[in-house]
Amino acid sequence: NNYWPSGIGWIGLALIPIAVIAGCLGISVGLLMCRTLPTFLVALVASFVTWILGDAFRPAAGLGGWYELISRFIPNTYSVELLFPQFYGVEIGEPLMAALGLCLVAIIMICLTVLLYHQRFMAH
Repeated sequence: NNYWPSGIGWIGLALIPIAVIAGCLGISVGLLMCRTLPTFLVALVASFVTWILGDAFRPAAGLGGWYELISRFIPNTYSVELLFPQFYGVEIGEPLMAALGLCLVAIIMICLTVLLYHQRFMAH
């Protein structure tokens, strides 16, 4: 489309919460399963499902219905809402709410991962 992102920094900022969420999910699954292969498989399936349900093919707002409703529970959807204007110059959704939602989910995931770590290792 010949549109270059307005700032690579904004793209990085939009992806940091997704990286934190994915990292916390991987650590949590690893702490729960304590085995390498099942942890890898769960992470692989989780990433594939969130990719499909999280606006991978098209923004959920354009599809509507159940897809849009389910995608609202996937953090990738909010990341796409933040990244879309950077690449296409068109704003979809509410970027401020998307940023706040991503940060909130990232904070919750960090807290849950820390609690799980303490429960798993500090209780002994």
